Amino acid sequence: LAAKFLLDAWLSGGEQALVSRHNGAGAIVLWEIDSQELHIWTDKLGVVPIYHPHESVSPWAISSHPDVLADWLTVEGSPPKLDFTSMAESLSIGAVTPPFSFYQEIRLLEPARHYRWAIKDAKVVSKQTEIYWRPASIDPQLHGNSAADAMANAFRKACSRKPPGKAV
Repeated sequence: LAAKFLLDAWLSGGEQALVSRHNGAGAIVLWEIDSQELHIWTDKLGVVPIYHPHESVSPWAISSHPDVLADWLTVEGSPPKLDFTSMAESLSIGAVTPPFSFYQEIRLLEPARHYRWAIKDAKVVSKQTEIYWRPASIDPQLHGNSAADAMANAFRKACSRKPPGKAV
């Protein structure tokens, strides 16, 4: 249902309509047949990861898990090299700093971005990246009690969006 909702937005109002309705955890991948363009909109907070190998390895492969790309690259004859720094980081703090992965050639796409690849004869002829959303910023003049009050009001507003009877 969500995919139909987003596709209807794209077909009726283009990119702006789609982006205005893209408000949740999930990436959108769209192939435009007429223009031969691959579009990817990553979610606003990067909850759903999308990985991409370095363009010299594969110009337009994507996956939600770097191991899938690593396996595919290995089958294609370009096995990726392990990134031991990222592995050590994961063992020490439990995570890898974005955009890195356990593989030197595979990186995480940034959140809240629209990636657009123009493809011709299975080759990328142009690539564009644009930010489609930024989090609201807090007034830098706020401090102390006024900052705490602003945060408390934001929490009240967020909690009021939940249906009655649902745990917050």
